[in-house]
Amino acid sequence: MGNAHNGMEILLKEAVPDLKIHSITRLGNGKAGELFLVNNEIVFKTPLASDTSDSSLALEYEALNALQGKIDIPIPQPLYFGTLSDGRTFLGESLVPGEQFTQDLYEEFTQPEKDAIFAQMGDIFYQLHNAPIPPIKNANVYDSAENLAYFHENYTDAVKNALTPAEQAQIQKIADDFVAAMETDIPSVLCHGDLHFWNLNYNPATKKLCGLLDFGLVCYNDPLNDMRYFWSDTVIKMLGAYPGNVGEHAAARHLFYCICNLIEEAHSELADSGESIFIDMIKGAMYQEPLFLN
Repeated sequence: MGNAHNGMEILLKEAVPDLKIHSITRLGNGKAGELFLVNNEIVFKTPLASDTSDSSLALEYEALNALQGKIDIPIPQPLYFGTLSDGRTFLGESLVPGEQFTQDLYEEFTQPEKDAIFAQMGDIFYQLHNAPIPPIKNANVYDSAENLAYFHENYTDAVKNALTPAEQAQIQKIADDFVAAMETDIPSVLCHGDLHFWNLNYNPATKKLCGLLDFGLVCYNDPLNDMRYFWSDTVIKMLGAYPGNVGEHAAARHLFYCICNLIEEAHSELADSGESIFIDMIKGAMYQEPLFLN
């Protein structure tokens, strides 16, 4: 084992003395920090340093406990939660079987296989958004005004200057349409907060999704905000298996959330390196076909 493995093994043995560690493998870094696989069956997460990611692990632990047995797709079972002797919070959860679902895997699918995945995702979204659980007390609650503030925070001059005047005008129209939609009733539901392909596991034998991961960003928000990683033609297919109410003016709201997500990514990359692959994605997303519902 390397030094990182040895150090974490020592810390875990101190924090969880009843756990017999036979093997430990460092899986890499995630948004919450470091990930280690212990005994090929338990995933331990801990921040790289004591910081705000501690709170996301606490939130994930709370959400996983609340959601056990409430949705059909397998989710991790929370097994251990506490504080290491170096002050970092840790979360140990069961390993969910399957392979990580990626964009590359998706691109290999036939169109009927893709459609089946979208329908399954629609069902997953619906189950999560309507899970019969008490309110998760540590989850953030977002309304339309806060989503608009998030847009303005990330739509900086650096992002604007990478767009043409016509493209800036289209972005402004998308924001104005969302402001108009704010006048209507927008449902607020429990959202995963980060439900893209990489947080789903896949069974290659059945070509079905078989696991939902990473609940550290659960929140209460517009259900369409939870679908912001996907463009409207895909979301239409998801909503075919989503019998729940998504409110009025779905087209304006979904397009706004989709653009917000890409703007945040572009803002972050431009601040780090001065370049961003997300600018071209913004340019494509702003002209996508609107989301129409019958």
